[in-house]
Amino acid sequence: MDMILENANASPPSLATTNHLFFDSVRGWQDKFFHIAVLQGKQVGIGLALMIGFGVGEAVLSITRWLGLIIFVGKVWVENETLSWAWSQMILLRC
Repeated sequence: MDMILENANASPPSLATTNHLFFDSVRGWQDKFFHIAVLQGKQVGIGLALMIGFGVGEAVLSITRWLGLIIFVGKVWVENETLSWAWSQMILLRC
């Protein structure tokens, strides 16, 4: 019962105390926000590096497949004697 009377007679906190509490809570929120932003930035950076790496890998594989196909076609032309070696080289070098 005494606690209830003490709380009822307590004066409201001063403006300086209220401002101090407000700025402390804003500072805490700001720290959490920047921490989350940094973590998301790291995730975006890792994702971007993976996309670039996979893109470069796919480009290398595509070029390799294309060169293999050209070489295969040239070899088939020469082995079937459709074209002479010189003609097949000239055609393949223009591709």
